[in-house]
This record gives sequence, C-alpha cells and structure tokens, in this order.
Amino acid sequence: MKTISRYEIAHMPTWSLSYLVNNDPSGLQDDEIAMVDKWQASFVPECEENDGIWLFDIDTEKEGEEWEGHFSHRPQFGLACDCVACVVLILKRGS
Repeated sequence: MKTISRYEIAHMPTWSLSYLVNNDPSGLQDDEIAMVDKWQASFVPECEENDGIWLFDIDTEKEGEEWEGHFSHRPQFGLACDCVACVVLILKRGS
C-alpha cells in the first residue's frame, strides 16, 4: 500500500506538456528541455528518501479556468505563458 507524501497543483507551461506526458522534446529548445529536466529532478531526492515514486497528471475532469488553461505570470518554470494546472503526487510505501 502507498501513502501520499506530497500533493501539489502545479501550473505547467503548455509548451512543456508533450515532453512531460509523452517524453517528446521535439519543438523544444535545449534551454526549455533543461528547465523541464531540472523541475523533474527536484522530485528525485524526496522519492529516494521515501522509497517512493512521483506521478504527474493533467486532471481534465475538473472544471474552472485554472484547469482548462490560463495565462500565468508565475508558471512552475520559465517565463509567463499559457499554463494548465496539473496534479503532482509523491507516493511512498505505506506501513
């Protein structure tokens, strides 16, 4: 059984979604790929510490502007751009 170590809603730049969801970096510049990789790497220490994994999901069932896409001046990384809210979970093994 797994328990949640962390749950957060991240405002992800729409330009990064193909890379995050499908591991497809086509169309991205090297600096954009580096930003996404750095963000993903930020979860590694917590996952290793908790013997867990991290999951990323775009929750299309939610309603409201933040879930349908919006302009954000503070995306998870990069400059201000169109974003979509995503769920990030870090799961650890439960006792």
